[in-house]
Amino acid sequence: MHFPDGFLFAKCGKPTARRQRIVGGEDVYDGEFPWLVSIQLVPALGENKCGGTILNDRWILTAAHCFHGYKKSNFVVRVADYNLRRRESRKEQAFTSKIERIVVHPEYRKDRKYDNDIALIRLSKDIKFSPYSLPACLPTLRLASTAGKNVTVIGWGKLAEEGKVPETPRKTSLVVFENSQCNNWLSSLRMRLLDNHLCAGIERGGKDACQGDSGGPLMTIEDGRYVVLGVVSTGYGCARPNTPGVYARVSSFVPWINDVIN
Repeated sequence: MHFPDGFLFAKCGKPTARRQRIVGGEDVYDGEFPWLVSIQLVPALGENKCGGTILNDRWILTAAHCFHGYKKSNFVVRVADYNLRRRESRKEQAFTSKIERIVVHPEYRKDRKYDNDIALIRLSKDIKFSPYSLPACLPTLRLASTAGKNVTVIGWGKLAEEGKVPETPRKTSLVVFENSQCNNWLSSLRMRLLDNHLCAGIERGGKDACQGDSGGPLMTIEDGRYVVLGVVSTGYGCARPNTPGVYARVSSFVPWINDVIN
């Protein structure tokens, strides 16, 4: 794994909050994924537009398409949040930060199948790390080949294509497929994966990211730590058979991420 530059102690990707309750299904417990943030439009606070991942005390990883047609003053970022509709019964409360800077990948092209769909946000104030706000790890080149890996995607996105939006984040277990396999499945939909994409899903359908999960992390566990392999980018519908979701392949962007953060 790779420890993001600017992060001074190697504690990325390891949750420290104790499980608050026994959860079933795909529920996430408070503090299970402390690097997940909610990117929200102003003034619609409490309504998640996109997800993001904490990389260090100022920088958030997310998707470029989240900002298409907007400017930074249209957004705030909620850190250490869990239930978007109410305050948590814990000492470490969520906080809201304005955005100081949005850095969209210079070769992002929404009209070219979401090519280079990745962005970085610099917050206007530092994150004070706690069990509910910690960074995730970036992948090394060893994780450039991901086919067959078991992964988890998280977010406050819709529970189905026409479904409700949850108050607390949900998690879904998926498998990464070869890009060539996904291109075979998606060719009839005029979708094609590029080298900076990866795809993940379930062949029979039923599990997927959905609207509102954009920008959030697709993760695997490596050496006991969560590593961000992908950023939720695009797809066709939600959880349809032979129609996996498409993600920005984070290993393709690690040099660019470090250049921006530095």
